Amino acid sequence: KMGWSKSLPKPHPKPVSDMLTSDAAPIHPARIYRELHSRIDDADVVIGDGGDFVSFAGRFIEPAQPGCWLDPGPFGCLGTGPGYALGTHVARPDSHPWLLMGDGAAGFSLMDVESLVRHRVPVTMVVGNNSGWGLERHPMRFLYGYDVLADLPPVRYDEVVAALGGAGETVTEASDIGPALDRARDYNGPYLVNVLTDPPTQALNFSEQSIVGRLIDTSQCPQSPHRMSRLLHSCVHHQRKIDVRDLISEQHVSVIRDGALSGQRLALERDCR
Repeated sequence: KMGWSKSLPKPHPKPVSDMLTSDAAPIHPARIYRELHSRIDDADVVIGDGGDFVSFAGRFIEPAQPGCWLDPGPFGCLGTGPGYALGTHVARPDSHPWLLMGDGAAGFSLMDVESLVRHRVPVTMVVGNNSGWGLERHPMRFLYGYDVLADLPPVRYDEVVAALGGAGETVTEASDIGPALDRARDYNGPYLVNVLTDPPTQALNFSEQSIVGRLIDTSQCPQSPHRMSRLLHSCVHHQRKIDVRDLISEQHVSVIRDGALSGQRLALERDCR
């Protein structure tokens, strides 16, 4: 029925081991998770509050016990992390909270660190700072060839936490991640490690798994592009393993070049019924 999908090339993602051990500058986000993995105890609670950066956690963080992973879910909002950290401290005082945030999420609720300071919550905060809305920027570039309103400045979020009574530091070299996390873990209060990561790096590599430039038969397309977008967001957020051939066979989305913009812009062919 969908025999044409077998003709699509298989993706060739970069080996996971290369990502985890990368000493690249700017820092590859996966390298942060290598350092985290050896430092998170079985009883610790990991909190995901972000988009593209936190999507890496679905590949590299495996909770050892029930209730040791918290996130807002695919339809929740950003900014829940500090509140989750406070709740973790109250409900499980013997479990250390690790709060993983994207820089976009940090902009939502970082002022709540004042509450963490006031209640003396020892939380290790890690911001994967890629200077942008990664989970929006990459799909826009995939679909249209450009992005809008997706860039953020490289804010010193660690200084914001320090101003609120906590502590922190900015990391720009991969070799400095581990020692910074150790200092954060030993600190008796909120400590934010602001890691400057490589902006083009993405959890779901559209460039390697894309169907850009290929005309896909949509004669049996059962879903709209809007539902396609929600599916992509859900899969990326929870790091479901995606093979583009399976994705197309379920959604049958068509991606075409828009001649009006000289092939620079990509658009969905139609809103499939």
